[in-house]
Amino acid sequence: KGERVAEAAAEEAEVGEMPSGVFQFGQVYPADDWLYGHHIMRGEVAGSAAPGGVGKSTLAIVEALAMASGKDLVGQGVQEPIGVLLINLEDNIGRMGKRIEAAMRKYELTEDDLGGRLKVWAKGEVNFVIAKPTKNPGEVKRQDALFNKLLTYILDNNISVVSVDPFVRTHQIAENDNVAIAKVVTFFEQVAQQGGCGISLWHHTRKMSGDGASPTVDSARGASSFVDACRSVRVLETMTEKQAKGIGKIKMKVDGKDTTIEFTTIRRRIFSCYSGKLNYAPPINESDWYRIDSVKLGDGLINLSDETVGVVEQYELPTPQEITPEQIDTIKAAIDGEPRWRHWSGNG
Repeated sequence: KGERVAEAAAEEAEVGEMPSGVFQFGQVYPADDWLYGHHIMRGEVAGSAAPGGVGKSTLAIVEALAMASGKDLVGQGVQEPIGVLLINLEDNIGRMGKRIEAAMRKYELTEDDLGGRLKVWAKGEVNFVIAKPTKNPGEVKRQDALFNKLLTYILDNNISVVSVDPFVRTHQIAENDNVAIAKVVTFFEQVAQQGGCGISLWHHTRKMSGDGASPTVDSARGASSFVDACRSVRVLETMTEKQAKGIGKIKMKVDGKDTTIEFTTIRRRIFSCYSGKLNYAPPINESDWYRIDSVKLGDGLINLSDETVGVVEQYELPTPQEITPEQIDTIKAAIDGEPRWRHWSGNG
């Protein structure tokens, strides 16, 4: 009996007092505090989902540098330099250092540009698990020791955005448990609200079936409640074979020479990013596009490494190559002169 009374008291304390519900008309409301484009907002959780190998982690690095420097590196909109905590739970600090240095080199950023505003936590430096299951089925316990230390760090270092990659390593919950996963996202929302910051969670999508289907927010690995619990969600997708074939041939410099190549040969270094909780991929011209550039860490001098590191850059898709006069003559010859509807040459 005493245990039931204690549980009831704890539940009542958790619910708290009910608000009056009286709406006050004519008030002046504060503007939404967007921290990065229209994706990350102060006090909210944003999510980005991508299949493995697309460019998720390098985009997270470039976006962190953009926010910390106040420079709009990839065209998403940056208001002013802000404090950023970049957490990567897949790469150690050595690998993260290389990737950050490569991105800074590409965008010609200096230590002064960052002003000490970029903080980095890497794999092996912190046991970053914010939620664990309990012995009771469906119950999730917030790890208060980590929660409180994270919150203190955010407040002490004036952090406005916490970027966490990947989400799956921040908890020990079964991914298909909708209720439990929603609670994990809620714990991050509590960090955002109590820390006065925005949270950016990077998540994996499920593997596609291989039939060319595009991932959507519904492809996010595990529970759909991750998508529902985040205020904003983006999907990243490598350019498909079909999309690349639609562009055809392009001219680009290869080893300093103008060369015509099939766009399909470079499509795997190009990916799209689209916002919104859609159940379909938007048309090709309604997405933001990025390319992974190769940046050398060394200067080509003796004893310096020539290792290259992939760095994301904003990319403008080329328009499909126009039909040349020679190709028009070939088409005319195939249908015996000027094209008319009676001479239709096709499959329709």
